Amino acid sequence: MGRILLSICGFICVIIIAAGATLLRPNIPHEKLKQKYAVSASKFIEFEDGSTVHYLDSGPIDGSGTLLLLHDFASSAFEWRPWINEIRGRYRIIAIDLPSHGLTTNSLSYIHKSQGHLEFLSSFVEKFELERFAIGGSGLGGKMSLDYTAAYPEKIEAVILIGPNGWSQSVEEASFDPLLREFRRYPLLSPLLKWIDLKPFINVKIDRGFANDHAERQKLIDSLSEFARIKGHRRGLELQSRTLATDMQPTYKLNKPILILRGDRDNISPARFSVQLNKNTPQSTMITYEMLGHFLHIESPKRSLNDVLYFLTDTKLALSQNTDKSLETNRAISQETEVTQTPVD
Repeated sequence: MGRILLSICGFICVIIIAAGATLLRPNIPHEKLKQKYAVSASKFIEFEDGSTVHYLDSGPIDGSGTLLLLHDFASSAFEWRPWINEIRGRYRIIAIDLPSHGLTTNSLSYIHKSQGHLEFLSSFVEKFELERFAIGGSGLGGKMSLDYTAAYPEKIEAVILIGPNGWSQSVEEASFDPLLREFRRYPLLSPLLKWIDLKPFINVKIDRGFANDHAERQKLIDSLSEFARIKGHRRGLELQSRTLATDMQPTYKLNKPILILRGDRDNISPARFSVQLNKNTPQSTMITYEMLGHFLHIESPKRSLNDVLYFLTDTKLALSQNTDKSLETNRAISQETEVTQTPVD
């Protein structure tokens, strides 16, 4: 009997070791990924805490508005590449890699703080000396956009939200994001997460985030899986997942024009979040796109960006009451003379 038990235990150990060898992945040097993924629009800035923040800066600095964009959980600034390539000089876009994401490094200090994301974003805006700008984000980036607007309303001209989420009233509601769900499913494995390959989990999230086949899909999966292997990123993602599990949905009282974009096939951010936010915000407009998912700005960049530009440039859309009427695309925008600009590829 003892031999049988020993054999069974040995077999289990072999399975565990084999599984570990399959799932465990070492860190990838930041410099190696920087050389692989940084593009012409990539810039890096040093913060006082020693972190290096990566961001994309594209478009004219003077003579046009500025749109500051924040990506979703476990994503990166490259999520906005389709918009940057479509805008072609009509507007300045700054897209940031948030703490423990993308090519931003050594940023765990912000994640350990209760208001870390807000402090991080405030520091970035101060360094750029941005006075007035529009802010936007998808998923978690949408929540951060709302948090920043509530804290610094004098800075914000308008807010753009895509599939707003990133907060939860319960773990069950948060489970729409498959990556967050998996982090919370195995709390005892937290110490090991900094070594585990996150690609299978990221694969599931990206697949759920798209309603249609798209060329950017696999690029996202590959790049985000490698970004997660930068030193400190996996630990940072795990810490953020726990913060989001207990972060109650706040009541925002914002007197700003807000545009909410959502895909009717969004399997990550529940429709009720967008509907509730639209209902409770006086100057909001919501557009629902048919046959598009959570990453609608990637699946249909030209259409969604034209709606955003129309919203930002047409003062009539600063409504006194909220609406869920569809916006008509401003055809004049697409007919304007375009300024040649190097694509972010």
